[in-house]
Amino acid sequence: MSVVIYSSDLHGDLERYDKLIEICVSKSAAALILGGDLLPNSVDRDRAVALQRSFLESSFKSFAANLKTSTTSNGSAPGTILYCLLGNMDLSTSLNPLLSLAREGLLKSIHSAWATLPGGTRILGYPFVPPSPFRLKDMEKRDLASDLPPEKPELSLISTDRGVMDIDTRELFSAGRSMEDDLIYLYDPEPAKHILVTHCPPWGTALDKIGSGSGSGSGPGNGSESHVGSRAIRSVVEKHSPLLALHGHIHESPEVTGTFTDTVGSTLCVNPGRLEKSMNIVCFDETDPVGTIEIITLSLQS
Repeated sequence: MSVVIYSSDLHGDLERYDKLIEICVSKSAAALILGGDLLPNSVDRDRAVALQRSFLESSFKSFAANLKTSTTSNGSAPGTILYCLLGNMDLSTSLNPLLSLAREGLLKSIHSAWATLPGGTRILGYPFVPPSPFRLKDMEKRDLASDLPPEKPELSLISTDRGVMDIDTRELFSAGRSMEDDLIYLYDPEPAKHILVTHCPPWGTALDKIGSGSGSGSGPGNGSESHVGSRAIRSVVEKHSPLLALHGHIHESPEVTGTFTDTVGSTLCVNPGRLEKSMNIVCFDETDPVGTIEIITLSLQS
């Protein structure tokens, strides 16, 4: 067996990180995948960059080290290998500190990158989401190449080494590649068998629904529609048929739809969501992801 654990949207909550170590130990997990939104957020834009960098260099680094030591058997087995990417609430300035931990051997980055799971299965991670109502735009892009930037002039926020800065939203979304462009590039060449991890769920599924008036979504209408996932991600799932697709981002979707899973083409897609008083964790065997998948729900104290 090669047990894989998946979670997303931890937002710097140390109790949730501790729960993941516990479940990796109890399941003798070969891999732990984190699907973005790893870090704490600050309403003070002047502190935001330093807050996330400090968390990565202290609490998150300790978590990664503890995960490795806690799951290593008699000093011989490799322990649980950590794979992760950032999400839309994580600053782009946090990527270099994350990659530094990868160079130290504490994790493997799947931030717009391929990696290989312990059992040999290839895995692709992708962090970006379509435009949302949130002001922070570091990990947002136009969904499809044909999408137009917003007509209404407004200021958004992006992070730089000098701190969090204002930027014209139309200018931001007019420049650079779309999510569709990125994914076409990442899938050339494509492995035959792989698992896809995207922070954003595919559009038009049971995994990307928000409640009425939630305003927490993304995509056309900026949350006025119930489906707020990515059309580009849906397209690559339909085209490339990964063995399994793992998502996050839309915290409330499992509560709104009553399910953690949906199928796009022949691929099972999963969004564990995020609850306040409990934590949903995805567990499966790499050798048979769909046949062995389960959702484990753990209670939280805080």
